[in-house]
Amino acid sequence: MAAVLLLVFLPTLAAVGFILGTAAGELSWTSAFMGFTFVMLAGFLVMGAVNLSKGWDADGGDHGRVR
Repeated sequence: MAAVLLLVFLPTLAAVGFILGTAAGELSWTSAFMGFTFVMLAGFLVMGAVNLSKGWDADGGDHGRVR
């Protein structure tokens, strides 16, 4: 689960940092709205991955054992 979250979270963190750095170069209402929208989309993506991973951990299945 941790690997999946890192594969989602690290590129999202880098992209959010890049988009906020770009928006800070010339701050206007449009770039501020774009940055806010991008941060919200990234947050929902990470929250969705966390919610999905809760089901993976709660499963506690056989982990491939044959009976």
